[in-house]
Amino acid sequence: MSMNPVALMVVPNLPYLLGTFDTTSFKSWWRSNAFPDAIETITKGFHIYGRTHLAIAQRTDGYWAVYRSLDYGINWERAFLAASGEKIYDLVLITYGWAIMNTSTGFYETVNAGKSWTKIASLPGASAVPAFCNIGGGDVLMCTDGRYIWRSTDIARHWTLVCDSHTVLFGSSANSDDPSGSKYKTYYTNTSKACIAGACGRVFAAAGPFLLISEDAGLTFRGYRRWMGDARYDTDWNDLAPPYSLVAGRLWPVPSSPPFIITQILVTSIDGATGANVQFLVRYNDLQLLSGESALYSRVLTTYGAAGHVHGVYMGNAWFKYVFQQLVADYDATQIASYNLPVTGAAYTDQLIFSAQTTTDSSGNQVIALKYSTDGGVTWTVIDAGKISVGSVDDALNVSSAGASLDDNFAKLTWIAGGCCNYGSWDYTELYRRQCLSYEMDAKILAAHSKSYNADVKASVDHTKTESVDAIVANPKKTLDYDVDAMVEGQVSKSYLIDRTLEGLVSKEQEVDAILSIDHEALDTVDAHVWATLKKYYKVDVLFKSRRSQTYNVDVIIVEDELNQTMQDMVSSFVQFMDLVDPGIPYGVYNSRES
Repeated sequence: MSMNPVALMVVPNLPYLLGTFDTTSFKSWWRSNAFPDAIETITKGFHIYGRTHLAIAQRTDGYWAVYRSLDYGINWERAFLAASGEKIYDLVLITYGWAIMNTSTGFYETVNAGKSWTKIASLPGASAVPAFCNIGGGDVLMCTDGRYIWRSTDIARHWTLVCDSHTVLFGSSANSDDPSGSKYKTYYTNTSKACIAGACGRVFAAAGPFLLISEDAGLTFRGYRRWMGDARYDTDWNDLAPPYSLVAGRLWPVPSSPPFIITQILVTSIDGATGANVQFLVRYNDLQLLSGESALYSRVLTTYGAAGHVHGVYMGNAWFKYVFQQLVADYDATQIASYNLPVTGAAYTDQLIFSAQTTTDSSGNQVIALKYSTDGGVTWTVIDAGKISVGSVDDALNVSSAGASLDDNFAKLTWIAGGCCNYGSWDYTELYRRQCLSYEMDAKILAAHSKSYNADVKASVDHTKTESVDAIVANPKKTLDYDVDAMVEGQVSKSYLIDRTLEGLVSKEQEVDAILSIDHEALDTVDAHVWATLKKYYKVDVLFKSRRSQTYNVDVIIVEDELNQTMQDMVSSFVQFMDLVDPGIPYGVYNSRES
């Protein structure tokens, strides 16, 4: 079975996943087979390696588990069962096949695509750290419990506290990162939901309705003025900030209780090596009615780049724009999900954003509204659920073994430079010089080949047998009798030791250069008493001219076959090639740190 790009979608309150290979129009869907346990809800679908996917789910008995699929998410097996009372929050990819999981008791690691899990660390000092992310920079991990933020540089083994959001001062000024001179300012210590995401040195984290930002790979944090600042009177940036009525107008003057809280932060696109190239999506839920509205909404905003009107300075992904809003649901599972979507025939991946938030139908009932975005959340396409045909698993398995296909992923460590500092040089500070970049590698198979053919072989291991061959025997080490056609180069002199006078032949020596067809024993007639045993020696180089047919078993190396014809259109080579042929073969993780 060839690799194909696939999208898996979690639909709230359903015990199965919806999947599609139709990653262009998203009209043809299939439903996964039943999980091996009774499922209450599924919270995440996760692509980890090749055809292998993972899913986080809670069972009807209250236990949390991780399930594993080896066939795009069609069939599932349980790979990890949490302890009683232990909740599984999230999965974070290190490289393909290697992931870290955070639970309410600590962190677990898999290095074989979810087949087995090992606990590697306890919690860093909180009762839970529901939010967890890999921000790159050599796999720098961040986690938060909604107040404290920790940072790890050794793949979750050890954690360092870098921020207490209760000590961060937030201000209403849109003109300065220093909030001390703002007309309104506050420390936020109220309700908050743990949210954090980042890449390429830029990290966003939630503090209730406020947004924290780090521009140094999570070492330090401050309030983000372009989210909460009142930009109405700033002539350079006034129309670039989020709508005043949706954000700043609800935060200043400081209300007695938060009007909304941020519930989700996602990285939706990475288009370069610096934080300015990273696009984020932020979702918040109303806690209070917005003036003029009669319902609470979940509102979605995305970052974008723009230049100021006066100074004309372009700032990549510095501002937030409003995208859409839908009703706040009774459930608050991750209603917007981000998927890496491989592009067949290309050396890159698209970032696919799915939303399963609720809306109101013509009868006033809340229903799930499906939409997707392939441009980081700027534009969205609504999926008409009434026109989606949910196919069977048999339809999903009908994947051609020929034609364009997509295979496994690997990661490599890429050295990069930081941003220009406007002083005629480039910033090469640590954590900007390297980051782990992942790639989907494509294989384009023209046709499946299966035929019998005669191979030229080279025997690498031969079984010991006695056989006649065409060969040149240089110097035999022991006396043997051969019936041969041979060239005798020389014969050892033959002498006799006697103690009397020969009556017939006194002395006889032979030196010959002759072609012997058959070797005969030499007979000499003498009238003598021989006191010593006669011995005759021959030293010959022998050329065997006859051969008998012989059948024998050998280990062979095929030096001519059709592999080149089969793989001639591969775009690139990849390290886990055998997973394309047999996904059951055990494999190791491609570790970029060892390459």
